[in-house]
Amino acid sequence: MKSEGTTSKLVAIAGGRLQIERPTQEDGEALITVTAKAAQEVAAFDSFLDALVRQSPAFQRLGVAEQMVACVVALEDVAVEDVHPMLAATSNPTILPDGYYVSWKVGNEMRRCKLSPLTVLALKKVDPEKVKWQATIDSFSRNAAQIYPFRQTGRIDARLQEMLWDRAAWQYLHLPMPVVAHLTGLVRLTLLPDTAWLRRFGLPVPSPELDAALEPELAEVQESIAEAVYSGEKQLSGAWFVDELLKACSGLIGTGVQLSDAAAWRSLVGRLRDLGNKLKTAGPIEALLLGWTLDIATFGSARKKNPRVKTLANYLNSAARKLHNALRETGKSPLDMTDEDWEEFFEGLDVAESDDANLRPALASFQRYLVRSIDAKPIPRLWAVNAQIRAPRANVVWPHEFDAVEAEVARLTFEPRVRDQLAVWNFVLRKTPLRFGELVGLQLRSIRILEGAVEIAVAPHGGLHPLKTPSARRILPVGSVQEVQLLLDWLERRRVEGASTEDLLFGDPAAPKRLFKIGLCYRVYSSALKTVTGDPTVVVHSTRHAFLSAGVESRLLEIEVSSLINPLQELTAWAGHKSVGTTFSTYAHLVERVFRHWTDEAIQKHLTRHVDAARWIGCSPEPLRQRLHRKGAQAWSLWQEIVEATGTAPSLIETHRTGPARASISTAPISRFRQFVRVAHDLSEVVDPTSVALRNSVTADSVEAVLAVLQGDFESSMGSKVPWRRKAEALNFSRLSRPGWDNLISAMETPVDRAALAAVCGALRPSGIDLDGAARFLGEALRVLKSAGFAANRFVIRYAQEEGAPALAPLTVMKAQARFEGVYGATPQVERVRVRRSRPASYLLLLANPTDGTRCAPAASSDLRTLRAVAVCAAAYDEFLRRSDGSAAQEDHSN
Repeated sequence: MKSEGTTSKLVAIAGGRLQIERPTQEDGEALITVTAKAAQEVAAFDSFLDALVRQSPAFQRLGVAEQMVACVVALEDVAVEDVHPMLAATSNPTILPDGYYVSWKVGNEMRRCKLSPLTVLALKKVDPEKVKWQATIDSFSRNAAQIYPFRQTGRIDARLQEMLWDRAAWQYLHLPMPVVAHLTGLVRLTLLPDTAWLRRFGLPVPSPELDAALEPELAEVQESIAEAVYSGEKQLSGAWFVDELLKACSGLIGTGVQLSDAAAWRSLVGRLRDLGNKLKTAGPIEALLLGWTLDIATFGSARKKNPRVKTLANYLNSAARKLHNALRETGKSPLDMTDEDWEEFFEGLDVAESDDANLRPALASFQRYLVRSIDAKPIPRLWAVNAQIRAPRANVVWPHEFDAVEAEVARLTFEPRVRDQLAVWNFVLRKTPLRFGELVGLQLRSIRILEGAVEIAVAPHGGLHPLKTPSARRILPVGSVQEVQLLLDWLERRRVEGASTEDLLFGDPAAPKRLFKIGLCYRVYSSALKTVTGDPTVVVHSTRHAFLSAGVESRLLEIEVSSLINPLQELTAWAGHKSVGTTFSTYAHLVERVFRHWTDEAIQKHLTRHVDAARWIGCSPEPLRQRLHRKGAQAWSLWQEIVEATGTAPSLIETHRTGPARASISTAPISRFRQFVRVAHDLSEVVDPTSVALRNSVTADSVEAVLAVLQGDFESSMGSKVPWRRKAEALNFSRLSRPGWDNLISAMETPVDRAALAAVCGALRPSGIDLDGAARFLGEALRVLKSAGFAANRFVIRYAQEEGAPALAPLTVMKAQARFEGVYGATPQVERVRVRRSRPASYLLLLANPTDGTRCAPAASSDLRTLRAVAVCAAAYDEFLRRSDGSAAQEDHSN
């Protein structure tokens, strides 16, 4: 590992056998070197290995349990503190197709190793459950001088440490430097928990502690959070949301009540869901705070997996308002903050001067959530102060799980365009180490095809958000044109939809600069990952860990030990990191196979005689010699015979996709009113029906049928001979995405509500709804509008009278007032206006904004053109269904 620092400090490790040249700059790489006296230590350890591999008489005089200890010290990835817990764990090894694995913990840190074949054969001679390992370790230390050339007798209890220090010098000569950095503790990797690691082999390992994380209510909250964080909308931030967040645990706190308590959990989930609905009027800062609260509730606090309700309340009371105020003072959206911004942000929170014992663990918990949710850089000092505070838990998605995600996405959502977009997300996140924010910020011009190869240019022209670091601007290879057809199909689709090269790759067809249903897509993809893996702790960011961790493992398996070039440099550039240390320490979680491969490679030089292999296998040397002679095998087959004697195969069995990923654009007939409205809107702007079909993931025949209904065959108050694009000039589709209108569209999936609004079509005039023409259906239409969330103060009843006439409302107005009061339970505002030729005698006005009732509402604030668009589509949709002869049957879809 090359040092990039200008000045350095030498630090002795492994008992002085090795030394580290540490650079002063934070991101510089350390240089590991061997001291002058290390050759003697390496020779001592080599003689120990020789005695062990060849089963010398001195080794055979050890008891079988002591021989097991010798194998662990010589051949496994253990430190002094690991020896006893590792040996205890051998009573329950995980036997997989490629070998024996043992997992254990030292404190909160996960440790795991793939056992050497020699260790496995030694293990088969003992009953690990009956061995008193601590006494055996002490006995081995006393007898180790028989097989180990200690340079001084010294204390017996220090012999084990001396052997491991000598081993470190030996590993320096035989193992790749990144592996040595891990073994010496210079850059210690975070290993995967068993639940994540065992999934690599297709073994389902459900996580029993966090089943609640998959509840539909929490999925809704997650959707609201993702929409607020990633939509890019300039929303207002307010302290009112924090006030309500601090009340989330109100009334739930009792003596020792934990979040696993069913009653407390259901109540908390309901409150978080209500807060999620209010994020539409808040912003990304509030969304992150709500996400943090949800993270504690489902995954635990910084200290405990299953905290008390009081702990959550204490965390919120200690840190929520401080975090909110500090984030607002930055003047930036959280996604716009760089790694340096976050460092400065947490430094600015005066933890040292605070007497609040909950503040530091609360901040550690919040930072851990930022790492898992928006790929913030870990800040270890926040949780390193207290050993009880746990660092972010590592997790990955394995190849066969990526394969299964597409099927799960199809199960979770009915919308074809959502399915297609998520299939592309899944493909790109599998093939590249993109951060999620970088993925959704891609533009059409980010995809480049050069000489048959496809690459992704990350932020060459800027993106939705600033780069996390200058290194984030980079080029990522994806594969050949044949391998990435799925991505190219989507690119072509966006072009046909009418998107320009500057538009977002995953933009909304109706608004290419805005992401398409980002909240829904994030929630569906996240839920698919959790369902496929069976692990609620898997998040979208786990896909980045998957790519980089697998990349580190493959490069370290293929590197030459003596290579002067760090094989991780290329991977670091792809990751967008400033230094190899960041990639290796934060994103590499797979060291078991690497350590085993290189250690076994090195010790095979000691195995040269058939008699030595026969001793380990437990057979006579002559039959072994004859068997290998018949096979015509090379010398290394002696080791292969030992591996086969353990009953395992040398290769790891994994599931991979076969062949290149291909995709056809998913389309389906129109079956929902919402789809019909979107198609009608697009037909008012885009001439080409093929483009409209792609924008809405519906069949071209459906679009032609919609156009036929709207174009002139459908009788309406607007005239049947006028082309649809001319008719649409009197309509306003632009506001239909707003909450009230969106709710109205959803309500009109039912024929009764649709008929009520369709009837309004004939009574609509430029001024308002003609009360004489709407007398029969006014009450039902008001009921539908109220159920969609239109408040009473958005309506005004007007009647026209000549000047000088008595201000007496006509009978039609009084009847309309009565119907309005029957629906809303409130008296509507009534206004008298002058008589005009274009005005009905009395009419109902729908306002875009509520009126205060003290003055006449301006006619310019009318929302009638939007109501007219809904009413026209409602009437046309029923005609469309009749012409379809029931083929587009109604469905009740939840999402």
